[in-house]
This record gives sequence, structure tokens and C-alpha cells, in this order.
Amino acid sequence: MKVAKNILLLILIQNFLYANDANKDSDMDGVPNSSDVCTHTPFLDVVDKRGCSTERLVLPEDKESNSLDIIFGLGQAQNEDELNREKQHISTFQAYYYNNDWIYSLKTGYFTQPAESNMEDTTLSIRKRFQVSKKLKLTTGVGLKLPTYDFEGNKADYLLTGAFNYYPTNKVSLYFGGSYDFLQDEEVFTPLQNVHTLYVGTGYFLNKTLYGHVSYSNSNSKFVEEHNIQIVSATLFYQINPKWFTSLSYHHEIADEDLHNNINIKLGYSVW
Repeated sequence: MKVAKNILLLILIQNFLYANDANKDSDMDGVPNSSDVCTHTPFLDVVDKRGCSTERLVLPEDKESNSLDIIFGLGQAQNEDELNREKQHISTFQAYYYNNDWIYSLKTGYFTQPAESNMEDTTLSIRKRFQVSKKLKLTTGVGLKLPTYDFEGNKADYLLTGAFNYYPTNKVSLYFGGSYDFLQDEEVFTPLQNVHTLYVGTGYFLNKTLYGHVSYSNSNSKFVEEHNIQIVSATLFYQINPKWFTSLSYHHEIADEDLHNNINIKLGYSVW
């Protein structure tokens, strides 16, 4: 009975202190209504700076201010229509810095195969997140693809990206987006063209540490005479602890006579 009286007293004090509408906090989560995106958060939930529950797994792309992630990956790709280059082993490095609603990233890699070993192109990008509504988020960005892949005619490319993420429930995510690559490479062997990619997917938060998603993407080849590239992908993301996380992905190219697929595993560390 005494505990109930104390709780009632705290509620009365809360309402008195925040009687001013500008500072009113209806769901008593510590975020004023004027800044609260999720205005009916359950009383015991932990919330982020927007007043939304963080009880579900927070994915890297949803992280907030001042967070730096370093990610290393290993993978293997198989492409049966390239003679002496059928199997390819890939090592990747990625770095992401999250500063409020801005995301800065660097991606690069190195591959080995029977015919050659070389670096992949290195991509630098800047993206901005917009919280359109409680359940809908828009991300847009620009990028620069540096020609670190040593190949005749390879030049720096420019990228535009955009994506929508929608969370109809606390467990389900839906997303779609695309990118446009303004190709600057020289036409050494065959005519080239700009590359546009569209993708759509859905994900499910299995619990507070595990998330899985599947997606489909369609993009044209940079070689004018080649067919479009259609890929189905499946990924599992696991939060080991607050500092470490990992993911396992499989990608398979469809609508092709030859086998094109790859599998990779990544290990990430949140520096802060």
C-alpha cells in the first residue's frame, strides 16, 4: 500500500512540474511531447532521444549520435561463366560513423582468384536520415567510388542512393530503395552505361539479439550488351553483446544459365 502511495505521489509531482504544455510528457518517458515521436510508449520501456522504445534489437543503420563501427568480412563467390575465375575469395573492410541523423561510410575489399588478385573499388558515402513518421524513415545520400581496382579504363564513379524503411509492427520491417551509378569508366573493350539498381525486402526481429531479412534486387549491367542482374538475398544479423555483432549472408543470381552466388560472414565492433 505504501509503494502504491509513493507511485501516486510521483505521478502527481510529475503532472505538476510539467503542467506547461510545451514541456508536457504524457507517457512519462522523459521526452517532452513536443519532441516525442512515440507518444504512447509503455511506462517501463527504455526509450531513445525521440521517445521510442529501444526494447527491440537496434540495427547498425538505426544507431544514433556518435557511434563508430568497424566491420571485417570474409566471403566466397562462384561464377561459372568466367573461365579461370570461377571461384573468388573476398576480404572486406567497412567503417561507419553515425552522427545524429548523418551516416558516413567507407567500404573496400580485396579478392583473389586463379586468374588474378586485386583490390575492389573503394566507396565513400554520406547519407542523411529523415524520420517521416513514427513508422516510416527515409534515407538519401551521395557517394564516390574510387578506382582502387587496378583495371584499364577504370575511373571514379558517382553515386546517388535512396531508401524507405517502414516498421508496420515492432517485429516486422519493410524496405525498398535504389541507387544510380554515374559511370565514368573508359570504354576499352565494349560499350558501357550508367547502372541503376532497385531493391525490395522484408525483415523480422526474432528477438532482442537476432534479426533476419530477405530481399530482391534488379540492376542493369554496366556493359550495354549484358542482361539485367537479378539477385535474391538472405541475411541473419546477430548482436553478440553491446560491442560485438556479426552477420551471415547468401546471395544468388537468378534468371541466368550459369551459377552466380556468394556467401559471406562479417564481424563488427562498435568502437564507441
